[in-house]
Amino acid sequence: MRGEVIALTTGFVGFYAALNRGQQAMDSFMAVEKAGNRLGVAFNGDTKKVAQEIAYLNAEADRLGFTFEALANGYGRISIAASSAGFSIADTRELFTSVAEAALVNGSSIDEMNA
Repeated sequence: MRGEVIALTTGFVGFYAALNRGQQAMDSFMAVEKAGNRLGVAFNGDTKKVAQEIAYLNAEADRLGFTFEALANGYGRISIAASSAGFSIADTRELFTSVAEAALVNGSSIDEMNA
C-alpha cells in the first residue's frame, strides 16, 4: 500500500511539473508574440528588424537578469515612441539600455522604471 501511495504521489508530482512547464512555455510564447506585435508597429511590419530586436531583448534580459516579458513591454513602448520621433534603432537601444541599467543599479524593477 505504501509503495502505491508513493507511486501515485510521484506520478502526480511529475504530471503537475509537466503541466507547469507547459504553462511556462505558453507564457513565454505569448510574451514573444506580444513583443513581436508591438515591435511590428514600431518597425512598420519589418519582420527582419523585429527578429533582430527580439534577439537583442533576449540578450539584454540574460545580461541584466530581468525577465524577457518585462523588458519587451518597456522596449515596445519606447520603440514605438522613438520610431515616431525619428530615432534610429541604435539610439533607441542606447536609451533603453540606459533605463534598464539604471533600474538594475537602483534596485528597481523594469516596470517601475517604465511607469
